Amino acid sequence: MKCLLIKPWEHPKRIDIENELHILQATVGGHIEVVYPFDDPVVIVCNEDGKIRNLPANRLLKDKDGVAYDVICGDFLVMGLDATHDFADLNDDLAAKYMDIFW
Repeated sequence: MKCLLIKPWEHPKRIDIENELHILQATVGGHIEVVYPFDDPVVIVCNEDGKIRNLPANRLLKDKDGVAYDVICGDFLVMGLDATHDFADLNDDLAAKYMDIFW
């Protein structure tokens, strides 16, 4: 599945990953948390214990006015969602948009 991998202090990378729980967990370094902060059909998959494990601060989540309301700690993925809200490929347009947002 095509998605973005976003690591602290690095440019987002377009990767292809298998949609398997153990692979998603290995990629984010622990149990996954799924966050839906955007109106687009995308999801953030991150380490649910990133903050309490003191993983490095990665990116801020901001509201529509640009005000920060949360921080994601550790590596995370931006994945697409299909019509049933299952993980899906992140299409090229959304990949470009979120590469800009998270750079």
